[in-house]
Amino acid sequence: EDKEDTLASWNNNVRQVLEMYANGTLEDDDGDLTPERIVAIGKLIKPSQNEDFKYKIYDRYISISEYIGNGSSVKIPDTIDDLPVYVIEPSAFEENETLSKIEMTDNIIIIGKNAFRYCKSLTDLQLSKNLIEIPDYMCQGCEKLSNFEIPYGVKSIGSTAFKDCTELKEIAIPATVGYIGSAAFQKCTGLKTIVVMDGTLYDENGTYIKTA
Repeated sequence: EDKEDTLASWNNNVRQVLEMYANGTLEDDDGDLTPERIVAIGKLIKPSQNEDFKYKIYDRYISISEYIGNGSSVKIPDTIDDLPVYVIEPSAFEENETLSKIEMTDNIIIIGKNAFRYCKSLTDLQLSKNLIEIPDYMCQGCEKLSNFEIPYGVKSIGSTAFKDCTELKEIAIPATVGYIGSAAFQKCTGLKTIVVMDGTLYDENGTYIKTA
């Protein structure tokens, strides 16, 4: 699958998820992400950029394509050009060497694969409380990442999501997580404690994992 096909598949998946939220058909146990908060999917208007981001403007939301700033910290805003920022695309921050801290608001619903992969200076990553899933390879190779929490509400953790995050010391798996992909925490040599909250977990083979 070439890059163009991969991007087309990604865009289609984003549309499907946002449409499910807008229609109220995606399971939401707590009711925090109501159809009123997530509007129907819009049409791509044009790409654009500011001093920190390249992004795509849809008629109803913004999708972050690439970080182009040069600071040591950045906060992904609630809105850009008066539209809510819902999406961080695949590889948007991949291999960045300057960022030590990334914050995002709770508008972010979807993060693409490899989003923060090999951000070797990253120590502090604060995710949206409304994130649906942690994608494959999200933080692979973020060897200095130490300040990080998985938000309650996340439903799955992708394969190799935190592989080689050697400074992680403790991870709490929320009860909302029902699936953890293969090698999600492989070679996290500093990881001493994994706390699994009440809930049911399955590995990549569909095997039940006993919870705490």
